[in-house]
Amino acid sequence: MSEQAESRWSGFYKVCLLLAGVVLPAVSVSVEVTTDCFQGVGYEVSPLPMRVDEAGARWSCFAATRGEERLRVCERIYDETGRSWTDVSAWYWAAAMGTQTRAPWWAVTEAKAEG
Repeated sequence: MSEQAESRWSGFYKVCLLLAGVVLPAVSVSVEVTTDCFQGVGYEVSPLPMRVDEAGARWSCFAATRGEERLRVCERIYDETGRSWTDVSAWYWAAAMGTQTRAPWWAVTEAKAEG
């Protein structure tokens, strides 16, 4: 990623990806769907296959493209018991029902430049 792109990305990260690596202390409808966030700042998004990391955790992924810049963005939400969700909607309903999971939750978003 170029220095200019890194600077733009850093500013975007601070404004838009407030979920990246943070603890969610309560259920909230204000948790932003990451694809909406990227589209809101001018990226075109397209789905990518789900990723399973070396620990077996599942991540939903999409490509975000703006001009020459192409990012692979993956995200997940998980709780301290090991339950996890690959999209905000699934997490929200499980959390809102209060029977499947309880706070705190960790929301993690990773974005990596693709060459």
